[in-house]
Amino acid sequence: MLDLNSNIVEVFCSWVKDRPEHTAVIEGDNRLSFAGLFDAAKALAARLWACGTGKGDVVLIIGRRSSCFIEEVLAVLMTGAAFTSVDEAFPRERQEMICGQVNARVILKDREILDTGRWMAGSEEPAAGSSEGDTAAFSIPEISPEDMAYIHFTSGTEGVPKGVKVQHRGSVLRTNWAIKEMGNDGSDVILVKTNLSFVASIVEITRGIMTGSTMVILPQSEEKEPAKYLKAIGDHKVSFMSITPTMLSLVISEAERSGRLDVLDSLRLVECAGEAFRAAPARYILKTLRHTRIVNIFGQTETSPILSAWHEVTQEDAEKGVIPIGLPPEGVSVYVTADGKICGPDEPGEICVGDLGLSLGYIDEELTKKAYVLQKFEDGTEGLLYHTGDRGQWRSDGVLLVLGRKDSQVKIHGQRVEL
Repeated sequence: MLDLNSNIVEVFCSWVKDRPEHTAVIEGDNRLSFAGLFDAAKALAARLWACGTGKGDVVLIIGRRSSCFIEEVLAVLMTGAAFTSVDEAFPRERQEMICGQVNARVILKDREILDTGRWMAGSEEPAAGSSEGDTAAFSIPEISPEDMAYIHFTSGTEGVPKGVKVQHRGSVLRTNWAIKEMGNDGSDVILVKTNLSFVASIVEITRGIMTGSTMVILPQSEEKEPAKYLKAIGDHKVSFMSITPTMLSLVISEAERSGRLDVLDSLRLVECAGEAFRAAPARYILKTLRHTRIVNIFGQTETSPILSAWHEVTQEDAEKGVIPIGLPPEGVSVYVTADGKICGPDEPGEICVGDLGLSLGYIDEELTKKAYVLQKFEDGTEGLLYHTGDRGQWRSDGVLLVLGRKDSQVKIHGQRVEL
């Protein structure tokens, strides 16, 4: 188990010390060990530090799913700063909007450190001093679990995308849950296949670097091709991946069509997230992946571990026609509220998240005040709760169900869409 007062960098460094030569990243024909990843990240961190980057700063990373991106994330965190990432394929206007909202100290792009002002003016000249980092002189500062680790932007279905500030403790909580409940012990091979526009991309990477696992990078643009998933799983004996139920069904279907179902035997654990888990795909998935743990994940960008509840899906769930979202992980509290009161079993209301499950809120403080609301409990105490906008109820057996949205939004392949 992890010390909940630790941070992302500290946990990663413990794995570097324990297994320096273990493969951390596989990208194509290239492999990078934990020691190699540490050295590359620290060298880049020293360059960022030479440019004045440190605690309280935010660095914008423009890139794609790659080992380079993982190095850049670690480098920023090693300086004590936070990062926000944007896919290089995003329109320039979106990149500039995010850069301005987070007030980026500098910009990282393909390991180059760019001056923010010049980049906003259209230049990609390196920032002054960006090549002068002294790795020997640089040391990782003390990092608090409450220090901001990253800012991620929501999809913007309600208008302008909202930047959510997430602290180190969130990733520690999620990793602790992964070790305790999901059995991630450093022997896993994780498929990293999410684009940077989704917060799951950060979850995949922190899961890898904080559990001592090997991360296999699915090449950019291949995340929509079931055959490419199958090849990556087969080539590298992938044991864990996070995926939408729809895409998992397509991967299984491709394995059946091509006569390669045995390729999926290496999958020890699959977490399904990004959309509602329906009974029909659940029956199909469970019938085919008989020896794989299938876990339904419920979480929001606005919650620090991006995990509010989880449930290991069973054939009984599928036959009953309802897939629960289950119970919160340790340290996270989930409530159902209606008209300002806590609902009892079988009483519908809005799902709210509290305790260590809370992020640091939005960049926009007014938005934070609207979504993170002080709740008075029956014992007279008060606590801050994030209102998710999802309707739900506690079943009489203590399991949480999602009943839909308060608004007219739905999720399709992990993307929230307004109807």
